[in-house]
Amino acid sequence: MPAKAEKTRAGDYAFEIKDPDGTLVEFVQMLPTGMEAKAAGKFLPDTRIAERIYHVGFLVGDSQKALDFYGGILGFMETWRGGGDPKVLSWINMKVPDGDDYIEFMLYGALPDVSTWGGRNHVSLVVPDAAKAVEILEARPAFKEYGKPLKIATGVNQKRQVNLFDPDGTRVELMEPRTVTGKPTPPSTAPPPVPVPR
Repeated sequence: MPAKAEKTRAGDYAFEIKDPDGTLVEFVQMLPTGMEAKAAGKFLPDTRIAERIYHVGFLVGDSQKALDFYGGILGFMETWRGGGDPKVLSWINMKVPDGDDYIEFMLYGALPDVSTWGGRNHVSLVVPDAAKAVEILEARPAFKEYGKPLKIATGVNQKRQVNLFDPDGTRVELMEPRTVTGKPTPPSTAPPPVPVPR
């Protein structure tokens, strides 16, 4: 931990620490005089495809160390576990202590090839209707430059979603907040991957 929070260039107080995998975590105290507070609500065009971030996902190599850090120290609460392989766990969702936003551990045993990181490290935006979101995006002139089809899929969590990739290959996931059945999806009981020393 740093000795104290420092004033940022944006005019807020902040400090940074790293989680067990080396992912940077920043704590920010927004001040009324800071740039973010002054800009709040001024850059929200009606054309935005989503009104909020649903979650962010990032690579995690040792699930227990991550659970100890985010759960034991930061106070996040586990809400769901899932995966496409019934023998090995793929994801753990951890909800923030005072809201509904969450982070998603993208689990691995051996560190995956860097070419796949953009699909695993991702941001998820909540949309009420995935089909409507696709319709809006495909009607935009800039979509012609994107050059990739948009496919609606139902995830393991039984929520409809659409994946896009930014120019750097990072995945942007548009996800509906409810399951297609209207019922919660049971969590996976598979064990997490065994960490492989780097």
